[in-house]
Amino acid sequence: LQYLHNIEVLQVRDNALIDISALASIAKLTDVSLDLNHLSDLSALCHHHGLQKLTVRDNQLTTLESFHGINFPDLTRLELYQNELTSVPEHSLRGLTSLTHLDLGRNKLQYISGAALSQCVHLETLVLSQNDLEAVPAPLLLPHLKKLWLGQNKLRDLQPWVPYLQQSPSSTKALGKESDEDSEDRTSASVSSAYASCPVWQWP
Repeated sequence: LQYLHNIEVLQVRDNALIDISALASIAKLTDVSLDLNHLSDLSALCHHHGLQKLTVRDNQLTTLESFHGINFPDLTRLELYQNELTSVPEHSLRGLTSLTHLDLGRNKLQYISGAALSQCVHLETLVLSQNDLEAVPAPLLLPHLKKLWLGQNKLRDLQPWVPYLQQSPSSTKALGKESDEDSEDRTSASVSSAYASCPVWQWP
C-alpha cells in the first residue's frame, strides 16, 4: 500500500481480515470502516492522528488497550458494536477528546466506569445497550450528552438519575424505546444542554 498514500476513506467491511498492519503506511486516513471481519487488535492505527471516523463493528476485540496512550484529536465517531469487550479501562479513552458518538453496544460489559466515559467531554450519543451492565455508569460528567441507550442490560433501577431529572424537568426530552439504524431496540434517554447545570450523575 506504499503507493496508495493519498487514500483518506477506506472501507473493507465484510471480509475475513485478522491483520491490518498494512494500514500503518497510509497516513492520510480520516474515515475507516472495518466492520464484519475477525480483528482483535487495532494497534496498526495508533499513528493515524487524523482519523475522524472509525467503525469496527462485529469483530473480535476483547480489549481497548490498543488506544492506551494514543491521541486521536479529530475522532468524532467510534463504533465498536458487537465485539467481545468485557471492560473499558479508564486510560483507554483519554485521547478521544473530540468524540461525539460512542457505540459499545452488544459487547460483554458488566461494568463501565463513569470516570472513563467522562473523559469524552463532547460526547452527545452513548450506546451501551445489549451488554451485561448491572449498574448505571457513574459518576458521569457529560454536559453535551443527548442520547443514552441502555436497553437489554441487567439494570435493576435508574434511581441515581431521579434527583437530577426532578431538579431539571425540562432537561429530559424523551425516555423510552426507539430503534437504531439496524432495527435494534435500545432504551434512549435524550438529555438537552440543560443537563450541564447538574453535570455529575452519581450514586446518592
